[in-house]
Amino acid sequence: MSIEDRIFEHSVLVRIESSNFGGVKVSKPVTKEILDTHEVKKGSIKVMVNIIPPEYSTKIRKPVTHARNFMKKLCVPWTEASIDRNSKKTGYSWYLCMQAREDELQESFSKYKEIWLQETGRLFDNWEHIRAMAPSNLKIAFEENHFPPLQEVKDAYRFEYEPAFLYGEEGLADPNDIRLKASESLIKRCAETARIAGNMRIANAICSVAQDVQEFAEEVSDQMEYDPDPKDGRKGNTLPKAPKWRRLSRLVDRVEGMNRVFEDDALGDAVYEMRNLEDRIRNIGSADDVRKLLKNDERERDRFKEIMDDIGRAVLPALNRHDGLG
Repeated sequence: MSIEDRIFEHSVLVRIESSNFGGVKVSKPVTKEILDTHEVKKGSIKVMVNIIPPEYSTKIRKPVTHARNFMKKLCVPWTEASIDRNSKKTGYSWYLCMQAREDELQESFSKYKEIWLQETGRLFDNWEHIRAMAPSNLKIAFEENHFPPLQEVKDAYRFEYEPAFLYGEEGLADPNDIRLKASESLIKRCAETARIAGNMRIANAICSVAQDVQEFAEEVSDQMEYDPDPKDGRKGNTLPKAPKWRRLSRLVDRVEGMNRVFEDDALGDAVYEMRNLEDRIRNIGSADDVRKLLKNDERERDRFKEIMDDIGRAVLPALNRHDGLG
């Protein structure tokens, strides 16, 4: 079975789309007053005012950010966001998710969507009061057109999760499809472009996983440069604590799961090295035991550093998957 077939069989595309009411606007009256009063060059400043009070906007953005971050931890990038000729976003990035983890992603999104609905509901319930108080709160900065009716504000808010299988626009066109009326040469060029794009997406996904491994390995390797301050042992004490080893376990589980589809030798080698490291840590004992050993034994620190460097080297070929594409 080819890597394309395995990806199709075991993966799903996912994305999260969101939009908000423009809660920050340019105050033309205040901007003009400053320009006129202080003889500031026109076009050099713009005074911004909060239309949506921060106590609402911050809490509305937070669950969206959390949901996106969870998706990025669980998945790998597949396609970039669509941008139009005016540099405006017209579509969100697709991420590649293992089908076995999609339920987990859906549950996480539902949890954050519920929080988002509560916070947007709180804004909607108070919108008429916000509109009524705006003239006295903003004084000269108030502009009535910045505070539209409630329904217009509601329509601006959106927060959706969308899964999709890898077919249609993400797949290859069938040259024998009777719906294709273009010339044979054009169809072949389009099919070749789609093939290259597909290979690039696979390479991007593998590279994204490999980058996470390499960054973790470099981070822990650097932490082995233990050089505490004699007067204050907390300074320079860079040795990893329990959360770092929990992160290792989550990372190796994720890479191993992804590589059941990719079957990339470099990722497989990195998983092997990371599993060996997990075994070594378990044999030592708790995270505190590991930290104590590393603190008192320079040779053990050197050994851990060597292991992390081995993991970083093992994954290097996966970072070069773009070479030779085309």
